[in-house]
Amino acid sequence: MEAGKPNRRWLYSNQPPGVCVVRSIRVHVGRLVLCVVYALPIAVDAVGAARGDEPWPKTIAESSGYQATAVESDVRGFLERIASRTDRIRIETFGRSVEDRPLLAAIAGDPLPASPARASDDGRLVVLLVGGIHSGECDGKEAILALLRDLAADPAHGWWRDFVLIAVPNFNVDGGERMGPGQRPGQAGPERTGRRENAQQLDLNRDFVKLETPEVRALVRFVHDWDVDVVIDTHTTNGSRHRYALTYDIPHHPAAPGAGVGFLRDHVLPVVTRRLDSQGIGTFYYGNFNADHSRWTTYGLEPRYGTEYFGLCGRFSILAESYTYRPYEERVRASWQFLSECLDAFAANRDAAVAARRTMRESVVAANQSTERDSVPIAGELAKYAEKAVIRGFRRDERGAETGTPNDYEIEFWGRAEPTRSVRRPWAYALPFEASRVAARLRMHGVRVEQLTADQTLVAESAVAEKIERRSPPFQRHALTAITARWESKDTMLPARSYVVRLNQPNANLIVNLLEPESQDGLATWNFWDADCADAGDSIPVYRISDPHDLPLREVDAIEPAERLDLDRIYGPKRRVPIGGSGGGGGRWLPGADAYLGEYGGESVRVDATTGAVSPFFDSAKVAEALGKLPEFTREQAARFARSPHALSPQADAELIELNNDLYYVKLDGSAARRLTHDPHKEQLPQFSPDGRFIAFVRQHNLHVVSIEDARGWSLTADGDASRLYGELDWVYQEEIFGRGNFRGFWWSPDSRRIALIMLDETPVHRYTVTNHMPYRQDLEVTSYPKAGDPLPHVKLGIVEAAGGAVAWVEDYEYSAAEFLIVRVAWHPSATAVYFQVQDRAQTWLDLRRADAGGGPSKRILRESSSAWIDPLDDPQWLKDGSFLWLSPRSGYVHIYRVRDDGAAVDPVTSGAWEVRSLLGADHDEQWCYFQAARETPAREQVYRVAPAGGEPQRITDGEGCHSARFNDAKTYFIDSHSRIHGPPGVRVCRADGTICHVLSAAIDDHLPYYRVNAPEPVAFAARDGHPLDAYLIKPADFDAEAAANGSKRYPVLCYVYGGPQSPVVRDRWGGSNYLWHQMLAQQGYCIWISDNRAASHRGITHTWKVHRQLGTQELADLEDGVNWLRAQPWVDADRMGIWGWSYGGYFTAYALTHSTLFKAGIAGAPVTDWRNYDAVYTERLMGMPQSNAEGYRRSSVVEGADQTHGRLLLIHGDADDNVHLANTLQLARSLQRAGKVFDMMIYPQNRHGISQPQQSRHLQELMTRFLRDHL
Repeated sequence: MEAGKPNRRWLYSNQPPGVCVVRSIRVHVGRLVLCVVYALPIAVDAVGAARGDEPWPKTIAESSGYQATAVESDVRGFLERIASRTDRIRIETFGRSVEDRPLLAAIAGDPLPASPARASDDGRLVVLLVGGIHSGECDGKEAILALLRDLAADPAHGWWRDFVLIAVPNFNVDGGERMGPGQRPGQAGPERTGRRENAQQLDLNRDFVKLETPEVRALVRFVHDWDVDVVIDTHTTNGSRHRYALTYDIPHHPAAPGAGVGFLRDHVLPVVTRRLDSQGIGTFYYGNFNADHSRWTTYGLEPRYGTEYFGLCGRFSILAESYTYRPYEERVRASWQFLSECLDAFAANRDAAVAARRTMRESVVAANQSTERDSVPIAGELAKYAEKAVIRGFRRDERGAETGTPNDYEIEFWGRAEPTRSVRRPWAYALPFEASRVAARLRMHGVRVEQLTADQTLVAESAVAEKIERRSPPFQRHALTAITARWESKDTMLPARSYVVRLNQPNANLIVNLLEPESQDGLATWNFWDADCADAGDSIPVYRISDPHDLPLREVDAIEPAERLDLDRIYGPKRRVPIGGSGGGGGRWLPGADAYLGEYGGESVRVDATTGAVSPFFDSAKVAEALGKLPEFTREQAARFARSPHALSPQADAELIELNNDLYYVKLDGSAARRLTHDPHKEQLPQFSPDGRFIAFVRQHNLHVVSIEDARGWSLTADGDASRLYGELDWVYQEEIFGRGNFRGFWWSPDSRRIALIMLDETPVHRYTVTNHMPYRQDLEVTSYPKAGDPLPHVKLGIVEAAGGAVAWVEDYEYSAAEFLIVRVAWHPSATAVYFQVQDRAQTWLDLRRADAGGGPSKRILRESSSAWIDPLDDPQWLKDGSFLWLSPRSGYVHIYRVRDDGAAVDPVTSGAWEVRSLLGADHDEQWCYFQAARETPAREQVYRVAPAGGEPQRITDGEGCHSARFNDAKTYFIDSHSRIHGPPGVRVCRADGTICHVLSAAIDDHLPYYRVNAPEPVAFAARDGHPLDAYLIKPADFDAEAAANGSKRYPVLCYVYGGPQSPVVRDRWGGSNYLWHQMLAQQGYCIWISDNRAASHRGITHTWKVHRQLGTQELADLEDGVNWLRAQPWVDADRMGIWGWSYGGYFTAYALTHSTLFKAGIAGAPVTDWRNYDAVYTERLMGMPQSNAEGYRRSSVVEGADQTHGRLLLIHGDADDNVHLANTLQLARSLQRAGKVFDMMIYPQNRHGISQPQQSRHLQELMTRFLRDHL
């Protein structure tokens, strides 16, 4: 279009909102910027200076020369400085963010309204300006701050008469703190910006329906409280290349009140467009070109977006999108001018705006009162205007690439919406009383919710799902759901306390779109009814009441939690509710850095520990390209391995990949990729050398090394076989010594020159066969498994040059090969020696020994001993003076000691009647040593620090719940995984002093608060000998305190136990589905008693040793003391005491039913029933050998006591259990049968120590629930 030539006039019925005449200015971008710069009246230095006053403050954008943007402290300080200079502005906090930062609003008015309710009493419009909902899009934030300052500096400005102006410039405050480079690719400044999402990793501008974020909840409440008339939300957009400095939009949803949309279209935006155009600021409706530039299409119409949401609520709602490819300064100034012109347009039409707003509200309310019901659109689609629009773009070459030469396109404009589905407006909706979450969400939306005070029978429509579709992959952590429903009208009895939502309120159209199951973007879309409606034929718990009724109603001030747990909601799979939060990973520290490896947008990213800002970790496309050149990788495999590296090199610059039993290496910059091994046998336990030049692995029970540079490999051992393991641990060593799942038995030296390895000779060890009964032909799994009293594997420690050569075996002639264990191995930081821990078979002592790297006999540094047993201890933590930090139970409590390198001096660092649970190391300057401990209470594990020389420990976590810390190399930051027993888990990054930097995974649960459950109560009581014991008590949801006090109401009790030494269940941490199952039982009327005996708790190892050589006896005595405490309560039904547990808890349960008369029923899962059946290392640690403690084994045996069974017992076992063998349950079953005892038993084929197959796991939970219902 030629410059100055008028565009076509739009017919009123098809006129795009706000466009009458648009002139195109044919100027280069640079000239346009100059025009904009000189046109806008932002003259900070002059303001006030002419009067001799202190100059008004500059924004961060202005003061930095448009090189930076404000963070939270900058915004707060700026607002406070402005407010301090005028009585017309005050700062309010209207909410808190995920990371507990204040959500600030600056309220400007003359006079300032005393309260939100009085804001519009004098006819002023209440206008809300929002910036920073996407923190990387910072132009609006800076413009709003400048605009507010300029208004404050001009007491005579007309806006004071026309508006109560509310500015929320930094809405996504947590995202704004994640300041880093490259977070807005392609954006023309500033270099460092915040992140799009909030600390929950959720997009705030997709949250206006589901309201999952505290920020959007607070904003919606704030808008409702102030009854805001106008909302202008500022953004920055990328998308298609065009010549507009800013684009804008208004609501498209077809249910948005027409009076509001029409007013914006006819009275506001045409004026704004003309005035901006006259100043050289080109604007048009927000949109993008299609591929061939034949269409300009706006964005979605769903109310999940703020602009659509507020429009649907009956408010004037405007979206402003500055253009990301324009210079930062130009974008800020364009945003400033757009906001200013919008305000001027509203001021010029204030009376008409007030009238239009009144019409919006009254028309919706009137529609509910009319006998002629109108239809409310609940879905729509974008449609084009009848006439084309002229869009300012750039010319494209023959390949379709833009050239930079201006060009105007006269094309279709898809900028309006038409309804595709509507419903007849009902008089009201009704919800069951149990729909607490839905009812609470409605109130968050500002909806008036009422409740029936008596049962009512009336004609209502109910919905049945005919088709359910769920979107994949998830969007905003939701599988978006589309329901096709069939409505049935019938007489319906609505019980008292049912919720009723009448539509005689201004946001009625929003209510319809929230509650209708077939709504395009309602609560059903966001999974609010998934547990009720998972399959076709399911009813949806919402009712339409078409006609007015005179109902007994009371308005609800707060929603009572009333939702009920069931197995579907806990275990699913289809109807599972994600109670307990979203979880989320914890990140992996990058070597030598104050940064960790995270995931963002499906890609691996480097995350700054301080700010949480992300930057690219590597280019996955280059990695995929490099892998794709290897013939063994398909394109899909290359892309999959490139997306998320797992086995990183120590330098974090390369990845090791296992594919089809071979190893591959790829540089993360894509510069190299190669196959390292060519062997049909699998390479197991591969590990980089510390210098990243070699890989060590086990193949066919021998230790091998391969060079990364040339893929040349060699063997370090040669005679390994199934009975002789080199660098590989057997079942009992991984299970009981080095940690479940850890089969690696070799350790690189820090200088990469040598490898320490363990050799296990399995020749003397008995084998155990686990049978798979499912195939037609028997399938046998044979494992070396030494039972109590059986021969152990012979163990040797060796050191071998990584380049090859003979293994130098460490010879320790003072130990018998058959009678000692090697339980820990670690290199000295100098790589000159290996330090390893040796124990006798009975594990009554532990030696820390040193073996020189060059070979020769080892030397004992120190010995720990006990009359009971010593558990394997943490590796030494070395200090600069050659001494080391060491955990020891020598005082009867596990504490930290500082030990001289020769062991001659052992000085306590911590002390007291409490236990250190793990030693986390010292910082580089050795100012602090970090550890985890249950110091204040055994139920809460916290993170502490103490000076290596000793002193008073400092707790650095918050004291609530349990915490687990993972420090970076320098011990300057740690990742804190934390939870509480009645709260979801969370993960955050903290400084070494405990200061919280940012949240990785928010401890927010949007489900549990709506369930009718009681939080567990901690109970402290004393055993018969006065020893303090701990428990948690979960009371039924409908616990009647008055009836309980007088004994007229009594409850059955289910005790949950584990009971194994130093393995407490009384812990203030989230228990997942197990905890929810307990709460489900409590809803059904059971009290749940979670208790520890003295050996299980974290009160001190000296108390744990009380069970030595007599398992069951002390544990049962402590359990009975707790049960007797319960039986003394007037609200306990002493004849209905149950117990259950798994593994050691299964043993404890079976032992209780065969050695006590207090229990009516018990569930024993995967129990040891005779300790002679269990592995030698664990069992002999606690019981000694059967040969020397025959009576102790007999007394601890459940099998031996089967004839004394009291109460109904359910035995459960997986037939492939390679830990606690099925023989345990079968032996007990035979003894029970011989004794004539009635019991129940369930075997789960092809399951190991836990029942993990989904269908069988669900069967298990149903079995246990039914058993308790029938027998307790």
